[in-house]
Amino acid sequence: SLGTLAGGMTCEWLQQFSWRT
Repeated sequence: SLGTLAGGMTCEWLQQFSWRT
């Protein structure tokens, strides 16, 4: 997504959590 190399895992699950809530 946004940070695939930098903080992909963080940004990924963070974003998913955002739109999921």
